[in-house]
Amino acid sequence: MNGIGRSHAKLIIIGEHSVVYGYPAITIPIRNIPVIAKMESIDSNESIIESRFFTGSISALPKRLTGIKELIINLDEKLNFNNTKYNLRIESEVPIERGLGSSAATSAAIIRCFYQFFQTRLTKKQLIKEINISETIIHGHPSGVDAVSVTASDPLWFQKDQLPKSIDMNITGYFVIADSGIRGKTGEAVNDVKKLIENNPDEYNKYLKNLSQLTKKTSTALAINDLNKLGQIFNEAQKNLRNLSVSSPEIDNLIKIANLNGSLGTKLTGGGRGGCIIAIAKNLTQAQMLSEILENNSAIKTWIQPLNVYG
Repeated sequence: MNGIGRSHAKLIIIGEHSVVYGYPAITIPIRNIPVIAKMESIDSNESIIESRFFTGSISALPKRLTGIKELIINLDEKLNFNNTKYNLRIESEVPIERGLGSSAATSAAIIRCFYQFFQTRLTKKQLIKEINISETIIHGHPSGVDAVSVTASDPLWFQKDQLPKSIDMNITGYFVIADSGIRGKTGEAVNDVKKLIENNPDEYNKYLKNLSQLTKKTSTALAINDLNKLGQIFNEAQKNLRNLSVSSPEIDNLIKIANLNGSLGTKLTGGGRGGCIIAIAKNLTQAQMLSEILENNSAIKTWIQPLNVYG
């Protein structure tokens, strides 16, 4: 018996943190940063997992991987009626805790792999539900945006408790995604934003509302191919995120370097307090130049994402 499941990274273009409070966010799939899960039956007393973080028996998965462990146990109980032993191998290019959806993408690949391995039909609704169970264990109270985005093939308009919608993207140019090398602290950032709002609602709700308005303007800029406007929106969004205390010195430094070297606009992506930034380049030559400059100035890795593939 064999099975395979695939997923990919996601990028929140805009709407970080405000999405937690019911405002919209826009995400795109990053298919060139994949996750692949493969299973094969083995003659053994225990099932085995192989990954870049841990190799050994499923039962011995460490505490830091509790979400994945619980997901596998739940899938086993639901699908593995004959107590088949298997080797589960996970190959992921998505960096962890960088705002690119690593945990959700890994869960999606594992779930798809299990259902194929045990020859059971998997609906999109069930897939999202299974991912969110794992995300709740890992992150506490996820917005649900990651579970939807890592399984999507199109850009999405996401709003909590509403069905996600595909959006029009008629835009050229490139995103340069740069990894600061600092693990993001999504849970900490979300909790701190919550405290700021509770202690001073008038001041901090203003920034969430601003991000909501900027998300709507982003949708228009993407539809009419206005890269310059998108850059202005990114810079304004970053100011609001900084006011919400979710940026960091490392992120601010990379953003400054990008903007001084030709980016039309730059912001963090994901939960913040580390993780990645997105810079906008007009063409591939500029994107490659930005990528090189950022990697020479503390970014540990960059990816170039063309935007015309979403048209």
